Amino acid sequence: MARSTTIIVTNNGQTFTPNSVNAFLGDTIDFQLSSEHNVVEVSKTVWNANGSVSNGGFLLPFGGGKVALKDTGIIYYVCEPHSIFGMKGSITVSLPKIGDTYIAKMSGMQEEFPFAGFGTGDIKAVLIGDTLKLSGSFKNLSGDHTPAAGTGAHIHRGFAGTSGAISITLNPIIDASKKSGSFVAASNTVVLTADQKNQLKARELYVNIHTTLAPGGEIRGQLLPESDAYFQANLTGDQENPSIMSPGHGSVVAELIGTKLVISGSAKGLISGVNTGIRQGGHLHLGFAGQNGGIQLELKPTLGDSLGTSVQYLAVDNSFDLTPAQLAALKASQLYANIHTNSYGGGEIRGQVTPMSTARFRVHFSGAYEPIPVPSMAGGALTLNLIDSTLSITGSFNGLESNWNGGNHLHKGLAGLNGGIQLILKSTPASDLRSGTYSGDSNVFKLTSTNLDDLFARRLYGNVHSVNYPGGEIRGQVLPECQFVLFGFFSGMQENKPIISTGKGNIVAEVNGTKLTLSGYAEKLLDKANRSGISHLHKGQAGTNGGVSIALKPSFSAADSLSLSYEAVDNSYNVTAGFIDTLKTRGVYANIHTSKAPGGEVRAQLNGEAAGYFFTRLSGSSETTPINTNANGAVFVEIASGATRTALLHGSFASLGGKWNGGSHIHNGLTGTNAGVRYSLFPTMNTDSLSGQFFPANNTIGLSAGGLDSLRHRFYYANVHTTKAPGGEIRGNLLNLTNATFTASLSALNEIPSKVSNATGAVKVELVGNQLTLSGSFSGLIGDFNGGAHIHNGVNGVNGAVLIGLKVNAAADNKSGQFLADSNKYTLTADQLSLINAQGLYVNVHTTTSPGGEIRGQLLPEANFFPTAAAITAPAPTDTVKVDLRVPDSTSAISWTASTDPDGNPVVYKIQNTVFPDFSIILSTAALGPITSFSTTYASIDSVLSAAGVPPGGSITSYNRIIASDGSLNTIGAPSPIIFVRAFTTNVLDAFAKSFSMAVYPVPAVETAIIEMKALKSAELDMQVIDLSGRTLTRKKLQVTTGVNQFKLDVSNYPTGTHFIQFYQKGVQVAYFKLVKS
Repeated sequence: MARSTTIIVTNNGQTFTPNSVNAFLGDTIDFQLSSEHNVVEVSKTVWNANGSVSNGGFLLPFGGGKVALKDTGIIYYVCEPHSIFGMKGSITVSLPKIGDTYIAKMSGMQEEFPFAGFGTGDIKAVLIGDTLKLSGSFKNLSGDHTPAAGTGAHIHRGFAGTSGAISITLNPIIDASKKSGSFVAASNTVVLTADQKNQLKARELYVNIHTTLAPGGEIRGQLLPESDAYFQANLTGDQENPSIMSPGHGSVVAELIGTKLVISGSAKGLISGVNTGIRQGGHLHLGFAGQNGGIQLELKPTLGDSLGTSVQYLAVDNSFDLTPAQLAALKASQLYANIHTNSYGGGEIRGQVTPMSTARFRVHFSGAYEPIPVPSMAGGALTLNLIDSTLSITGSFNGLESNWNGGNHLHKGLAGLNGGIQLILKSTPASDLRSGTYSGDSNVFKLTSTNLDDLFARRLYGNVHSVNYPGGEIRGQVLPECQFVLFGFFSGMQENKPIISTGKGNIVAEVNGTKLTLSGYAEKLLDKANRSGISHLHKGQAGTNGGVSIALKPSFSAADSLSLSYEAVDNSYNVTAGFIDTLKTRGVYANIHTSKAPGGEVRAQLNGEAAGYFFTRLSGSSETTPINTNANGAVFVEIASGATRTALLHGSFASLGGKWNGGSHIHNGLTGTNAGVRYSLFPTMNTDSLSGQFFPANNTIGLSAGGLDSLRHRFYYANVHTTKAPGGEIRGNLLNLTNATFTASLSALNEIPSKVSNATGAVKVELVGNQLTLSGSFSGLIGDFNGGAHIHNGVNGVNGAVLIGLKVNAAADNKSGQFLADSNKYTLTADQLSLINAQGLYVNVHTTTSPGGEIRGQLLPEANFFPTAAAITAPAPTDTVKVDLRVPDSTSAISWTASTDPDGNPVVYKIQNTVFPDFSIILSTAALGPITSFSTTYASIDSVLSAAGVPPGGSITSYNRIIASDGSLNTIGAPSPIIFVRAFTTNVLDAFAKSFSMAVYPVPAVETAIIEMKALKSAELDMQVIDLSGRTLTRKKLQVTTGVNQFKLDVSNYPTGTHFIQFYQKGVQVAYFKLVKS
């Protein structure tokens, strides 16, 4: 800053302005006073006593005059008439500077895209007239500094935050390691042009040292006037609260002299123009990382283009006198710079103002970043400022969902890996113990060499512990400052054909310009990872597979290859701008391939940083009335941090059975329930209208507090409507991040034996480790819900014992109910885990009319698809079967093709028959198990025909169809008509009818039927119960005595419908009776 050789002092009433002056020998003080004031030099003693006796120095008349400063020291003066009122002043006279001095504090943090390294440097440049003499040194470079190979050292033109062209080439002395060096003034003296002098004074020049590892510059320092202290902030979208994935970036530097703060810098690449209507659009705000605070200083912008997407902050326009409170906040790193734009009124890019440092790191807290995700919406952030080996930490946390338990630490571990405590942090909690702050003076640490290595290697994370989550409620990886960060959670559920895998882990990706750096950890894979080509970054939205874009380089810490690490040093890549754009649309995922799952065992979609994440598979089976379709897809929802909750939805769907009809929505309803539209979604459809993508830019939703609560309680589902299914062809309820998700469609047809009921329902099970959470609903029961809903042990087609009692929020009429997630959380045993992974558990809802269960569904891996239809192959359609009892031991068989389940789930079969071609009335449904044929005797068929009123010689057409079932979904095969002809014969003995009379009650029977028989003589009878298909349900011997006999028949496991009781004596059928089961 240029200095005038004449300094003017005026008066404001009875006060000299300024009353304290710093000047150089040879300067002139010009007193310009009101006529009633004069100036008299006095001694310090007199001055302190407000005296007016001359000290032999200068005496100026009333109205003032000029004084030339000829000696160094402090001059004291007063206004003689008003000295008793304290009208006095002082002048401190120093030797003049020989030129203006500029300082550059160099580090990777001042590069346009910060470079995380240990390199630092200190430069002093003295300007005498037009001559600039530069000296200093640098050290600890990561790359080699070899000017002869093109990695030189220069002064460039550019404000802080902007890279610019070389203005002056410097001549360092390089040491043998090529990692350090020095500048001597003799070799680095240059005569500046007028433009260069102006640029220097305007803070528009910077020193840059290029290396083989960072050809664009590894360390840089803005040349700033010599000051008491220097501060800097890198401006990025990821430091906003909530984070913003903006290409905008910039930097501001600040010089502090006493209480005077001068700010300069620049930003560019903003999504939209600076909103100068918001108090000029750029400010320093009060707040730690993770907090939003009020404006303290308004920055005056100079817009760099007509759109305002670039901006400069000139020193001449941004000089401020700080209040004591502002000065204290600056020194405590409690101020942040923020640029507000037209698209982001709350701020598009932001940066914490800290002392200039070796390196700066940041933490974004989220419950989702815990290795076992915590469903908390708490958040916060840390700024970690490293100067040499001293680390200062500031920041905040907020919104804990249980009380803070006193634990704040930095732990050792890559993303996805738990580790031991390295540093104990001190926070100041709020009175409610749900939020707190970290002040720099309480969190200063001298790091060991191991600590430093872990810090730069991304092997440290911050963790905030609470009462409900003692292992950590929110966590965040310590990462170098960058433009934005993406997070991925490894799970088999994200594979496009989901895999039930115990594999889990996290991966984080840092984007800095076109540099992409990944780090993280995955473990508990089901099978050995293929060390050659195990892991990649693929392009593809959630729900879509894509080609390999980058082959990742994992490390293996264990010989079994069931766990792996992504070290940042091995996984740093230069990518194209187009790839960065794809990352922003969430169109990239990490995939781990194993021997068991060559296409990928676990996958992690790279999402933006958020407070929480929700995920769902889209399928027809998730519709309340399941739709048999090959359509599929997946959707992620990111919930932004901060007071205003914004949901960003992204994903894709494909293979619709009907064309998209313009409808895609978020509805408000539990699994198993249809409900109204809550939010509209806007897919980008492919030309065939059978597939599409949800991009976050088009699907950003502002959530109310109630909306967020509904989402967290699994009440929101995504639904895609088509011409095939206007009510929705594919659907999925949004669930928490899980290792595995299971689904069950509940229906009476799934009961063993089947029941007749139109009741429906569905559940989803989220499995994280051994923690199970179940949600869903049911409705339309025939009987009243009797309080019993359970998870049973049993494979498809088999009944089993109760393992877990479920909690139901039943409706007042007991015909419907809800399984609420908060009420249905369970810890599974190892055996139960094995059973659910082997498809060996089912959900059953019991009622007063069906105590054994009215609706049931097998718990199967999400997403579940229908088994293929089974077709009857024999008898051929319209074949005639002549039932002639005179042919001994004759049987009739029905065979069908085997069904194929696309998910590999076990399939069982049921057969239905009727005499109505449209199956409007189904006479019987019989469970057959996994067989693909069954046979029955002519005698059984004859009983059915006789009971149906078919006389000897008559015929009837029976319509049969096979149902293929995975225990949750049922595929009904095509009907096949068979003509049965009854031969002219009878085996009913008149003697039997004369000696015995029978009755069967109640009608209908529910659990037990009573067979009452009056006998005139004793006899031994063989009893057989068959269904309408002729399938035998029960066989037993009856000992009949003279008189009234009663026999109890357990029918609880019989299918609902009509059955027949047959009686045989000495191998000859002697009677039959109809039995109706409800």
